[in-house]
Amino acid sequence: MRILLSFLFLFQVISTSAQYNITSSYNSVHIGRNANIGVAKNLGNHSIGIALKYGFNSVTANNYNEIFKKCFYAVNLVERFGFNLDYHYNFNLEKLAITPFVFYNFQFTNSHTKNKGYLPYTYDPITNIVLYEKYGEFFGPTIALENYVGIGYRVDITEKIYINNKIGFGLVSYFNVDNRILGAGNWEFGRVFSIGIGYSLNNKEKSP
Repeated sequence: MRILLSFLFLFQVISTSAQYNITSSYNSVHIGRNANIGVAKNLGNHSIGIALKYGFNSVTANNYNEIFKKCFYAVNLVERFGFNLDYHYNFNLEKLAITPFVFYNFQFTNSHTKNKGYLPYTYDPITNIVLYEKYGEFFGPTIALENYVGIGYRVDITEKIYINNKIGFGLVSYFNVDNRILGAGNWEFGRVFSIGIGYSLNNKEKSP
C-alpha cells in the first residue's frame, strides 16, 4: 500500500501541464486474468500510468515447466486487488490513422495459488487401465512481480475516447513461494495481451 501511495504522490508533483487520461483495460497475463482502472499522464511522446487491478480466479492443469501459469487464485477480497505501472513511448506518425508505441508494464500481485492435476487412484490389471482422480490444492500466498516489454497501437474513436491493444513478453519473479509446491522456482517467462479504452481529460495532444 505504501508503494501505491508513493506513486500516486509522484503524479501530483509532476508538471501540471501534462495531459491526464482515465484508462481501463482487460489483461491476460502469465499468472491469470485481470481488469484495471487507472490514470495516465502524457509528457510529450512519453506516457506514464498507474492503475488498480482486480484479478479473476482461474485454474489450469499443472504444467511442470511453468508451475504458476494461470494458477493464481484469490481466497479473499484483498487478494483480488493489485496494481499496474505502465510506461509508453509513442510514435506520433501523422500519415497513419493509428499511433504505434512500445511499452514497459509492471504488475504486482499477492495471492494464493490453486494447483490442479490428476492422480492415479486405481488400476485394473485385466484391462490394463489406470483411472485418475482430479484434485485441487491451495498454496501461498505468493507475491508475483511481472515485468513485460512489447509493442502496441492506439486508435482514436473521438477527440477524447480511444482504444489500444498491446502484446508483450517478459519475466515473472516470485517471492514467499510455498515450499510444499514441488518443482517451483523463483521465476518464469511470461507474456501479456491487453485491450483497453481511455478517455482524455483534455484534447491538446494525443496520449496512449
